[in-house]
Amino acid sequence: MDYTVDEEQFHLETLSSHIQYLAQLPLESEKMIEMMQVEKQKKSGSDDKVRFFKLLFEKCLSTAAAAAKRLGTHIRTAQKWTAKYERDPDCIFEKRRKTGRPCILNEEHKKAILECIDENPSIVLGNVMQHLRRAFTELKARFLPKV
Repeated sequence: MDYTVDEEQFHLETLSSHIQYLAQLPLESEKMIEMMQVEKQKKSGSDDKVRFFKLLFEKCLSTAAAAAKRLGTHIRTAQKWTAKYERDPDCIFEKRRKTGRPCILNEEHKKAILECIDENPSIVLGNVMQHLRRAFTELKARFLPKV
């Protein structure tokens, strides 16, 4: 049996070099732009709505999807805005009611706190709470100091 030395059994050729591979990768700035576009799609604000309806009405685009594509807004979001506008044109830009726990302190309480701090700028929170409890007996706010 004869052995052949220094002869390649498989013919290999280089498809691309490491430099060519790196050149094909997207730049960091492009990645950041893509990430910002994804974040933008998640949070649609009133400015986006204004631009959307301006495109829809002034540029006379035929569908909400066409305007959404131009703005980079999700198509379904634009369709919801259009449907809401068709139901009631005035309510589309109204802010939603705040959800969650209602505030314990009202404007009178806030004024009393500011007056207390104006009288004594170095007052601590515990003393402010005592002042509030004396001034407003119905107040049920608690202050738990850190130990």
